[in-house]
Amino acid sequence: MGGGYYDERDMEEAAPVAAAGYTEQAARALAQTSLHPEADPVSQRLVCSNQTGVVMAVDVTGSMGDWTKIIWDKLPMFYGQIMLQNYLNDPAISFAAIGDACDGVAPLQVCQFAQGGQLDAEIGKIWTFQAGGGNEIESYDLAAFYYTYMVEMPRTDTKPFFFFTGDEGVYPSIRREWIAEKLGVDVEKVPTMKDLFRDLRTKFHVFMLYKPYSIESKRQEIYQSWEQLIGGESILELVDPRAIVDTMLGAIAVVSGSRTLDAYLQDMTGRGQTHERQTQVKGLLEQFAGQQQDPSVDGSRAVFDGLRYSIAANQDYQPADGDVDEESALREELERTKRELAALKMCGQETVAEPPVEIPVEIPSGKYSCAACTFMNALTVSSCEMCGSANPNYVAPPAPAPTAYYSS
Repeated sequence: MGGGYYDERDMEEAAPVAAAGYTEQAARALAQTSLHPEADPVSQRLVCSNQTGVVMAVDVTGSMGDWTKIIWDKLPMFYGQIMLQNYLNDPAISFAAIGDACDGVAPLQVCQFAQGGQLDAEIGKIWTFQAGGGNEIESYDLAAFYYTYMVEMPRTDTKPFFFFTGDEGVYPSIRREWIAEKLGVDVEKVPTMKDLFRDLRTKFHVFMLYKPYSIESKRQEIYQSWEQLIGGESILELVDPRAIVDTMLGAIAVVSGSRTLDAYLQDMTGRGQTHERQTQVKGLLEQFAGQQQDPSVDGSRAVFDGLRYSIAANQDYQPADGDVDEESALREELERTKRELAALKMCGQETVAEPPVEIPVEIPSGKYSCAACTFMNALTVSSCEMCGSANPNYVAPPAPAPTAYYSS
């Protein structure tokens, strides 16, 4: 199915591991057990020198199971079909792995744009297991920020594609401390989440390949958080991970204009896909075929022709009308979580629990306890690292001299 475009493992898919859905070859290839230095966004600045870039940003926290391994198995078919069917001109693919900045050591990992068999070497750098924060949100925002503002595409003649794959929601705001710590850059002003994803959609065709969350009561809330950022037509809900590649190929073929939906389904028939799989993919692609439109944006704030967008350099940067108050949103989320935890603790109990006995907490030297959530923070931070509430005793350091924030 790779059509000779994938040097390492071209035509045939290896036999799947029993009941696992992926091959032993995938398990061996994705055996990284820590953050690879060449996948650390702090030290990596990506440049796509090809004419069409494709980003595959996959949530690798525990709830996603083995989806990354399944994608690895299907890489030859994915890349080979793009080339064989001429869906895109001169494509290159970059992988990103998404974790949770709240408690993960690698909330974002990135790989260089590559083609053919070189993709195996790049994705092999990815560490595919992290626990996640257990809070129904992951750091998709860090991936969006990195690829929107910190990745150059000087030769792009076709609007590139960006595919998120995940099962959880997006943080209500992107935090300056995490941008500095996890991405290695400082910013004078932080965009709202709405502005961030608008700029991402200006630079890329953006899709969310959504695995329904394991807790059914949370699914609608997670779906709506994505719908507000990228539109419901760009959310492709997948139950079977084996349909991921067929769905991405279809999105690329239809949105790029190289195929109509009917013509793409004929391509699926030609490569031996079942009627059931075709029906599944058709149902997903029908919702945006001929409907997806680029967001309306101010061109001065967008990223084109490989130019990096410097937030600090744009003194006119202001939140758009209707944007939420990020601090209030964080507080509301914290209170909602507290209520849900209290309800879970009471579930199944016949009597009301005794009020907890307050135990004095000794505050370590150099720390302060957040008045809103009690999290122990360093005295030097401007806001609580858990809930974002302001540090009442924070003293800002002297302002540094102006710098070019996104220089490599």
